[in-house]
Amino acid sequence: MSGFNPEANRIAYGASKAAVNYLIESLAEECRSKKIGVTGIAPYILDTPANREWGKEEDYEKWHKPGEIGEIIHFIFSNYHYLSGNIISLKIRFSR
Repeated sequence: MSGFNPEANRIAYGASKAAVNYLIESLAEECRSKKIGVTGIAPYILDTPANREWGKEEDYEKWHKPGEIGEIIHFIFSNYHYLSGNIISLKIRFSR
């Protein structure tokens, strides 16, 4: 998400994320004639042990579970022909 939303004191981090976004969009254009899809996922926060070390327990339910990201990746692979060039931005996850 940092590639889309500039923040003070995070210039290098945000610029590197914005560069990845540009790379995804550019590769999708270059690979279109070869029928190769290029799509990115920009999650809010992934629920991982490392992220739980700094996060707040009351926020864990809002974070995206790795398995959910896997489901999205499967969908992208199944539908590459019309998703290529997109960066799928995931916002805060709603509790089920």
